[in-house]
Amino acid sequence: MKINFRIGFRLSGDIYSLIGSFFVVYALAIYPLIGMYLGHGYPRLPTFGLPCPTTIFTFGIFLMADKKFPLVLTVIPLIWSIIGVFAAFLLGITEDYMILVAGVAGTVLIIIKNRKSTDS
Repeated sequence: MKINFRIGFRLSGDIYSLIGSFFVVYALAIYPLIGMYLGHGYPRLPTFGLPCPTTIFTFGIFLMADKKFPLVLTVIPLIWSIIGVFAAFLLGITEDYMILVAGVAGTVLIIIKNRKSTDS
């Protein structure tokens, strides 16, 4: 199996880039705004750089790949999205609930996008 790591990332008008852009904006802006609204002030406010918002951001970037994306690279973020959502429920961090959506939807969309793509 040959994996091509020469992948670029771009913002295009397709549904994959749009959803990817939403994940990126969510991780960088909406996530901390929800946290502040819910009273998670500094230093309790989880922000970008911690695993959950970074995982959401990662799936957003993956969806903006300009070629077939190596599915193997989604394994660790997908596993983390499943683990992270349990922690979110246990700790009551509402803004982290999007991690499961990003992980599952992101992986499914990458698979669909790869099947439609003629690039390798």
